[in-house]
Amino acid sequence: MIYDALREHFAAGGLEVEEHPEQGWVATDGFGEHGSWLLVGQAYEDRGQAAVFSVLPEHVPAERRAAVAELLTRINYGLIVGAFVIDLDDGEVRLRAAIDLGGQAPTDALLRPLTATALLQFDRWLPAMRAVIGGEEPSAAFARGTAARG
Repeated sequence: MIYDALREHFAAGGLEVEEHPEQGWVATDGFGEHGSWLLVGQAYEDRGQAAVFSVLPEHVPAERRAAVAELLTRINYGLIVGAFVIDLDDGEVRLRAAIDLGGQAPTDALLRPLTATALLQFDRWLPAMRAVIGGEEPSAAFARGTAARG
């Protein structure tokens, strides 16, 4: 039920949807002003939960993971919905926006804020993440990202 709702929600955006029903996830292209990335909807049927992830296309090199983790911690402190995470073993960065449906049917109205958060916050912070991956100090990249919002 949650998987089908995520598939329909992504398809309603007019984008091609890659389906993985056996693992309970769907994917499409996420994009914004600063680039493109993978957008994933994951159904947790047994828990009654859904999540939407924006996934950075490149993995962070081992020598920059601590710096990126610092940047993500600075960003997360100000987020109300969603959270950035990094896998310190392989360098994958994601933004996760999730909902516990509490037994409700997964409607488009419930899923839309997850997708909006995953797209808008990821796009907003993508330049800062890439700057830190490239060697910039996390505090400087964070300050620039905060100032850009106005």
